[in-house]
This record gives sequence, C-alpha cells and structure tokens, in this order.
Amino acid sequence: MKHNTTRDNILKAAMAIFAKEDFNRATMRSIAKKARIVPSSIYKYFENKDELLAELLDIVAEKIIKGANENLSGLDSTRERIYKLTWYYLDYYQSSPGLTFLIYGRNTLQHWYEYRTIYNRARELGDLLLSIVEEGKTRGEVRPDVDLHLVSHIYHGGLRNLVTSWLFHKQSFSLTDSARRFSDTIYYSISTGIGTENAFICPYYKEHIENLK
Repeated sequence: MKHNTTRDNILKAAMAIFAKEDFNRATMRSIAKKARIVPSSIYKYFENKDELLAELLDIVAEKIIKGANENLSGLDSTRERIYKLTWYYLDYYQSSPGLTFLIYGRNTLQHWYEYRTIYNRARELGDLLLSIVEEGKTRGEVRPDVDLHLVSHIYHGGLRNLVTSWLFHKQSFSLTDSARRFSDTIYYSISTGIGTENAFICPYYKEHIENLK
C-alpha cells in the first residue's frame, strides 16, 4: 500500500509542477520536494522526467477515452456523435486548465511517439472519431469517398489550434461555446446531405455568407 501511495504522490506532484513550470526546467528534486520525499525515492518508480510525463499522459488519455465513450453511449446520429465527442473534449479541457496546459502547452510530440503506451493511447483517441465516421458511412450519412485519416488530421489539428488559442488568450472565452460550430463544420464537410461544391460550408457559415451579399 505504501508503495502505491508513494508512486501516486510522485505523479500528483509531477502533474502540479509540469502544469505550471517549463518542462525542461522542472527537476526531479523539485518534484520530490512537492511530493515530500527524498529525490532518490523517485528513481525507484521512474527512470527519468520523460518517463514520468509519459505516465501522466497515459493516465489522462485513458480517463478521456473512458469519459468520451460514456458520453457517446446511446447516440445514433453521426452529427450528434461528432458534436458530443467535441463537446466532451472541450468541456474536459476547459474544466482542467492545468492538465490542458500540460497536454498542449508543455508537451512535445516526441512523448507521443517515443513511448509506446501513450502512442497507443493517442491512437485510441483518434479511433473514437474514425469509428463514428466509419459508422456514418455504413448508415449512408457520410459520403463513401471521404478519407477517414484526412478527416482525423483536420479534426484533431483544429481542436489543437482552438485549445492552444484558448490557452494563449488566458482562457478568456468559452471552449464549449465553439463545440457545435466546430463539430458541424466537420460533419457538413463529409455529410451526404450537402453537395461537394459546398462541402466545407456548414449552415452557420452559409447564413453568414448570405448576409454579406
């Protein structure tokens, strides 16, 4: 029990420090001080700072995946499933700015690729959207020619851009307020309900364009 408690304390201390300090400047000594243990004790559980961050990212990603699946339960519409997934992501990030800063502000891509555990978690996260779009194709809601992986790149890249902007502007606007427009921009770009000539224009922006004429 003591073994697990010490390890948990180290992870909590590292989470607090990585969310506030530059990752490259944070030290194992400062983490140990926060956890109220001697620095040498950390190395019984983690080889280095990078391994600590990888473990934290794995824990966070697992929690996000579980929560997202629970939020998607019972929904059938592709449009609503993309919206609910987007809303869940943005609500989670908005309610946990420290974690969000750790993921988007402090983290570098090397941690997602160098550590197999979090690389697999990242793929699990990506698969949530891919499965929604794939099922949408099966039901005829999504065009059969849609490139799943391209949509995934656009979706997750857009989320990263939105969340990074929110952090940069000191959380001065609501992330969840953008959920519907963001998700509909994705949905209406792949939906069978809109012709290819309007593929990347969702109703909100079509209305805006009409008002400008």
